[in-house]
Amino acid sequence: MKDSAGYVDIMVRTPIETVQVLVQEALSASGFRVKLVNPYKGTAEKPSKEKTAAGEPAKTCKFDFEIIRFESNAVVRLHRAGPQCEGPNGVTASRELNAIINALTTWFNQHGCLQGVLGL
Repeated sequence: MKDSAGYVDIMVRTPIETVQVLVQEALSASGFRVKLVNPYKGTAEKPSKEKTAAGEPAKTCKFDFEIIRFESNAVVRLHRAGPQCEGPNGVTASRELNAIINALTTWFNQHGCLQGVLGL
């Protein structure tokens, strides 16, 4: 999956409080630390286990997310945050973004509220 638009939108149909809980649970269960700025915005980060070519630890992968409310549904928007975390093959950030997308879509699907994914 690739975020060609610079972000990925995951559309869901469920109360906003449920979206907030599911986002935090899905990301935490996938090994991401969640830092909330407010009930609708936050950052998910995961330290990279890979090493750079110089043998130093790669940068931490960070992704911003926001929950956008609409009348009958909501959108969880994911953005890459700050400098990219890149592994030896330059694929770490994309792999971690895919992990977040997969975690969120799986959790939303299991709860019967996933409507679709846009921006791929």
